[in-house]
Amino acid sequence: MKEIVHSHSGFRYAEKPLSFQWKADEFKIIRIIAEWKTECGHNFTVITDTDRVFELNYDENIDQWQVKPFNQ
Repeated sequence: MKEIVHSHSGFRYAEKPLSFQWKADEFKIIRIIAEWKTECGHNFTVITDTDRVFELNYDENIDQWQVKPFNQ
């Protein structure tokens, strides 16, 4: 299933994720706590409005997001 992530795009696509859907729930991103780039794309660790931590990965090669809970 293709993940849905709403993001701000300025000079590049997926510059700053704002919210996302995961398992039929919508989560608002309160804070980005880590951001890094790989050869595939942009990656973020975020805290949501429910105090949950997720990792968001955007693969530029296939134009697709992956959302997964962060293992703490």
